[in-house]
Formats: sequence, C-alpha cells, structure tokens
Amino acid sequence: MDDADRALLAAAATGHLHDDERAQLDALLSRDASAAAELAELRAVLAELEPLRDPAAAWEERPAPPLAAVPEPAPAPRAAPVVDQLPHRLPRQLPRQHRPVRRTAALALAACLLLAVGGVGGALVRGAVDERARAAVVAGPPGTLGAVERVSAQTSAGVGATASVVAHTWGTETLLELTGLEAGRTYQVVVVDDAGTAVVAGTLIGTGGEVDCTMNAAVLRADASRVQVLAPDGAAVVSADLPPVTA
Repeated sequence: MDDADRALLAAAATGHLHDDERAQLDALLSRDASAAAELAELRAVLAELEPLRDPAAAWEERPAPPLAAVPEPAPAPRAAPVVDQLPHRLPRQLPRQHRPVRRTAALALAACLLLAVGGVGGALVRGAVDERARAAVVAGPPGTLGAVERVSAQTSAGVGATASVVAHTWGTETLLELTGLEAGRTYQVVVVDDAGTAVVAGTLIGTGGEVDCTMNAAVLRADASRVQVLAPDGAAVVSADLPPVTA
C-alpha cells in the first residue's frame, strides 16, 4: 500500500469518506488483504482516544496571587532639593501570570494522533505510537465503541453474506462481504432502528462476484436492531439481526 491508500483507510476509520472514495475503498480491500487489518487497527487507536476528547477538561487555569501592599517610604531626615521632597511610591510588584497548562499530556497526544489519522493516514499513527504501547484490538459487549461485532446473516437463494457492525459516536458502521448479487443491479444497505425506520447507509452495484463494502448509517448502535441489503424492488436479499445493547 502507498500513502494514498493509507489516507483512504484513515478517512474510512474516521467516517469521512466521500461517495467517490467508497468505491476506491472497496477496490483496496478487495485487492489487499492487509488493508482490512490496518483499518481495524486505526479504529482501535481512535476508540482508545475517544474518552480523552472532552472539551470541558482541556484546560486548567491557575488563579493569580493577591497583590501585596507596599509601605510608603520613610521621610528624609535632612533637607533635600525640592525634587527629592516630592512623595515617592515604589511600584507594586505585579503577580507573575501563569500560562494555561494542559491537564494531561495524554490529551495533547490524542489531538496529535487524531490530526495524523484525519490528514495523513495510518503510517503516521504507527510512527507516533510506540510498538509496546499500541492499543490492542477493541473488544467488548455489543455497543462497545470501535469493536467489530460479527453478526449472523440470513440471505435469499444464491446470495452469500458475512456481516459485522461497529459502534461509533456518530452512528453505526456496516461491514459486508457479499456474493451472488446480480451484476448491474443497484442494491441499498440500510440500518433499521428499534422503531422500524430504515436509515440508508449507502448503495452498491452488484458484480456477480464478491463485493466488500463499508458504509455508515446515522443510527446509534444502541438504537439499531437490523442490517439489511435491499434489492431494487425493496425485497431484503440479506438480513442480519443485531443483538441488543445492554451496557
């Protein structure tokens, strides 16, 4: 993979793919088996940084100390020129101002890593994080941010599918590997919420062969109940029920 491919994976990990980039991502995942592993690694790093992104805890101000009173100078014991008889006031010592400081060094590191992922890609992230401190692949119960949840899919005759979802703060990501979709036909991927509303995650064109696609729907994982792939007539050729989020 080159830098352009890694930048594409970074955009996918942060959920900022343009429509024309989705096809490029599908092609990359199809031709390079290591791309999926790198995409999962980027998601794991972002999930570890998610708790640090708290704007209310970003800065800590230190109060300035109170001004100290300065006594008047004692009068001169002898006659002095008029200019010396004028009252003098010593300048008050101003308190030293403290610069705002970061509450934690980790927050600064988080900002750097997020900028690296959003602008350049996985290569910079791997260079910035020490190998021994690299976050492990995220795991946890349904609804864990950044964790890849494999779900069981039911398909119509001739269609094969493996399906996974990933919970994000901005919605639910769908990861699908599909076979047997009729070449040239347009299919729609939807995430159905608990109220039965189908929210479109994206569309794809059948190839007759294998199709790998990653899409996002504006439905929080806690509210999502099902992922479906719909044929042009609205019939579900793939349907995967999602386990409820209890945590």
